[in-house]
Order: sequence, then C-alpha cells, then structure tokens
Amino acid sequence: MSARTSSTSFRAALGSLSETVKSHHNSVQAAYETYYGQGAASSRPTPDASRSASASSIPKQPAASPSTWQKVKKAAKEHHEAVNSAYELYYGGKSGHY
Repeated sequence: MSARTSSTSFRAALGSLSETVKSHHNSVQAAYETYYGQGAASSRPTPDASRSASASSIPKQPAASPSTWQKVKKAAKEHHEAVNSAYELYYGGKSGHY
C-alpha cells in the first residue's frame, strides 16, 4: 500500500467518523431540546463558564468552627427524636424508629 493510498484511506475514514459524530450530536441535541424545550441549550451557559463565574463571585467564608458543627449535630438529633415521637404518637408503639 502506498503512502498516497494510505492517506486517502485515512481521510475517508476520518470523513466517515466526522459524519457519524455530527449525526450523533444532532440526535442528542434534538433529544435535549425535546426534553428541556426549544432553544434551552443555546440560552444556558456552559458548565465550565457558569462554574468559573460562580466560583469567582462567591466570597470566601471562614470554615465552620467545631462549636458550629456541634450545634448542627444537636439540631439533627433533636429533629430525629421529634420525628420518632410524632411517629409513636400517630402510629403507636416503637416499631417505626428511624
């Protein structure tokens, strides 16, 4: 096989791949627009653009102190106990503990 034939075969394969990729892209785009509505894709920013824009616009906040974490754990425990109490009151017994 000569270099010219090899190059031609490569170009033909590349062209076929390009057509397949375009066809796939168009079908995915059509499905997206069907699901989310016409023009939804063009009006939304790309994930990378929105991620970088949102990351730069949010001011850095100090890390939560251990006492903040203790308060969150306490509130969650109290909520859990309240849900269990409501369940017992409504259904009776202790069979539904979460």
